[in-house]
Amino acid sequence: MAGWSGQLVLKLSGRQQRSTPGARLVTRVTKSYRDGNGQRRFLDCLARPSDLGWDLNREAGTELNAPAGGAIPPLIQRPQSVSVALAAHFERLIATGELSPGTRLPSERELAASMSVSRSSLREAMHELEAKRLVSRVRGRGTIVLAPTASVDELLAIAGGGTEQEHAAELRSVIEPSIAELAAHRATSANLLQLRDVLDKSHENLLQAESLRLDVEFHLLLAQAAQNPLLTALQTLASEWTGEVRKHSHSTRHGRCASVRGHQEIFDAVRTHDGVAARRAMEDHLRDVRELVAKATRA
Repeated sequence: MAGWSGQLVLKLSGRQQRSTPGARLVTRVTKSYRDGNGQRRFLDCLARPSDLGWDLNREAGTELNAPAGGAIPPLIQRPQSVSVALAAHFERLIATGELSPGTRLPSERELAASMSVSRSSLREAMHELEAKRLVSRVRGRGTIVLAPTASVDELLAIAGGGTEQEHAAELRSVIEPSIAELAAHRATSANLLQLRDVLDKSHENLLQAESLRLDVEFHLLLAQAAQNPLLTALQTLASEWTGEVRKHSHSTRHGRCASVRGHQEIFDAVRTHDGVAARRAMEDHLRDVRELVAKATRA
């Protein structure tokens, strides 16, 4: 006797069609049956959800149950595409270590069959994972799981030229003004002494490498003054990720002088516990850095 296949992932929200007034909502389902030789066969067809005993007025994310006597176990309807759900599923597996770095995934055909999804949906999910540097797809080698956090070198290799500059500038503009504002409210006397010491060592006559080192140290100490270890960790990573780009702003005496001036203005605001002024000083400093980098890379 025919029944509704339990291997189907339904995309109800993606099959809604009302091309004419009064048209019925339909969805594509797979019906299973046995032929005259007892072999199980599958048939794709369209059906109204009411034919299957489903109530589409129920809240998204709740179970959709098969009609009494049907073969389908409860399904979870989620307001997202299959490819998005697949990508999220693999991200969780990678993040939790269930798929460890270096793991080779089965072939596309095998994986799609084992997960009961279409190859196109799986391919789209893998494209997203590859863009996020969670997997690497190499012809002849298949799909390999990468570490959840790519190395600094890998991240820098992804973004070349102008794109790298834009990413670095955007990252700094998102986190560093807030760090400066928090530091103004939370900096201790010890924090201020450390920042002052770095400023005393900084001047335009330094070599590029030393000037850059003190620049990185100043921003890291500022993050520590915000008294949030997560921000300190993020600032440390940001310094590594943006190191190559930041070199350009220290390549000339003018650039090194601008860096010291910007740091002094930030420090003055932090020292007086003026959060608004500290944020503004950091924004001005980062704008100067962007202009210096752009000028250096055009030369």
